[in-house]
Amino acid sequence: NEPVTDYWPCSGSQEGCHFSVPAQIEFIKVLHPILKESGLKTVISASDETSVAQSTIDLRAYVDAGIIDMIGQWNTHTYQGNAEEKKELAQLVDSIGIHFWQSETGSGGQGIHGNLCMAQRLIEDVRCLKAAAWVDWQYVEQGSDQWSLVTCDSEWKEYFRHRNYYVRCHFSRFIPAGYTFVDCSDPNSLAAISADGKKLVYVTLNTASEA
Repeated sequence: NEPVTDYWPCSGSQEGCHFSVPAQIEFIKVLHPILKESGLKTVISASDETSVAQSTIDLRAYVDAGIIDMIGQWNTHTYQGNAEEKKELAQLVDSIGIHFWQSETGSGGQGIHGNLCMAQRLIEDVRCLKAAAWVDWQYVEQGSDQWSLVTCDSEWKEYFRHRNYYVRCHFSRFIPAGYTFVDCSDPNSLAAISADGKKLVYVTLNTASEA
């Protein structure tokens, strides 16, 4: 998890463990044959970097080291990364032909501004990364209406949907499973078409004060 970053203290305030890119490569060379010999269907997913640009660096290094065939899925987080960096990674993944996930993201922030930033992140990730999955940091968190879709009171075991839940619904209620995303010119919007080609859905984000 986010291996190249260096903010993992030994006492552990978050999950993670630092692995340089060369160390990742050497570790995978050890792990892959063990998994293969085990008979399990488990595949290795890597490298779950926090930065899209670093994810691209990792992937190029894996290719150069000749271990890309040992990887079953490429994962990246999108806490850091602009549209052009995401497009570059998407093109590289496509040229290699590896299964691809955006495996974790969140935007933090406060109030409606934080929620709108999260919606913008979702739109940009889907438009530019074109990954097979878009994954939230987590579904439930106590005492936060920014880093989850549901907040809770663990003592009384009560759970509450908050605004971020409905931010997700703004997409999931209107773009059903089985639809295909298609390109549109507006960077604040997503467009998707039904399997029979008869229905087009257009979801757009308005960050202005006017309707």
